[in-house]
Amino acid sequence: MILKKIKDSLVTVLSLVLALFQVAQSYFIACYQMVRSFIGYLFQPSFKKNLKEKDVPDMRVDQLELWNCFSYYPSVHCFDWLAGIDGKYLVKIKIYPGQYLFTVDWAHPETNILNTEHSEIPQEHKCAHIMALKNGNYAAQPNNRIIWHVNSYTTDNDWPDYSVQTTYWDCEGSDWITEDSDKMFYDIEEKNDLYVICTKMCKI
Repeated sequence: MILKKIKDSLVTVLSLVLALFQVAQSYFIACYQMVRSFIGYLFQPSFKKNLKEKDVPDMRVDQLELWNCFSYYPSVHCFDWLAGIDGKYLVKIKIYPGQYLFTVDWAHPETNILNTEHSEIPQEHKCAHIMALKNGNYAAQPNNRIIWHVNSYTTDNDWPDYSVQTTYWDCEGSDWITEDSDKMFYDIEEKNDLYVICTKMCKI
């Protein structure tokens, strides 16, 4: 009876030890992969792997990124249609060819946070398209500095001009009102001009 209890206890202990060993092994393997990836990231060159460091020109920051960040709240996404598309950008009378990687855009998260930047000003807002340049560097350029090249669409090499977006879009104006009821499909009435003028004057 005592031997059976000892045997059961040993089996339980060995099972626990084996389970702990398996957990520890998985943990160390995961940590090893993370550390290895991190070290590889630290020591990898910032230029294209098919180029040697001595062949990559040393470009100034203002040649690679024309504008500073537009807010403290960036978002990163990749436009599928642009993925892998070649393009070129113009900065200070010189053109640099490259390939699209991804896009960084900026916005302001909510009105309760003080907005000290200008990402929400229409004529000032810009995103940054990250491009891998053919000379081995990486650039972050806005829309109005880039021409994308798509063989079936690009038929002109001229640099187009752009109109600046200056409109604040808002669908909720003061020229209409909903009925005061519990109906799900409520009616919407348009206000007359006199009512709108009086309302605006009262707000002022």
